[in-house]
Amino acid sequence: MHKLLIIFLFSGIMALTVQGQTAPAFHHQIGVSGSTISGMGISYQYIFTDNYRMKLSGFVLSSTASTIYDSDDLYSSIGLEGQKTLFLTEATRLYVLLGVGMYRERSQFFPENGFSSYARTENTYTGGTGFGIELIAAERISFHFDVGLAYTFKERKYASIDGSTPPVSPTFRSEVGIGIAGGLGFGYRF
Repeated sequence: MHKLLIIFLFSGIMALTVQGQTAPAFHHQIGVSGSTISGMGISYQYIFTDNYRMKLSGFVLSSTASTIYDSDDLYSSIGLEGQKTLFLTEATRLYVLLGVGMYRERSQFFPENGFSSYARTENTYTGGTGFGIELIAAERISFHFDVGLAYTFKERKYASIDGSTPPVSPTFRSEVGIGIAGGLGFGYRF
């Protein structure tokens, strides 16, 4: 009997919580986004309710260059952003955001003139908060712009590929920064 009472109490609380939230007509959005807070690339946004959303964005790109220093390069970015709606109409949404991101650039150099082969990895970690505005066109197309404050930590690592001493010293460098950040993008809601 005691368990049955707890189950009914829990169900009643859940029903009241769900009734207080309005569900939007669309729950998903896919698009392209670029932000100095939460990364860049193809983006997917899940719309929990009109008030809360979560966006994931990222990309991976690889290239090979043939010069005096043959190189293999890999670029990648991933980011996560939470959004809370402050003001909403049919065509406009004002929101506050909190996001984190990581950008990675890895290059491997294979010189042909007797120098040592080495790899350079640069990681940039970001986090921040800000405000954004989303404009809706034709119920499904959205454009967003945001501005805020970001914290950035950047590290560079150099390592030898062929076992010799890396040509760059020191083999590890880092930078820290705080500054104004921004982003923009567009998406299709479904």
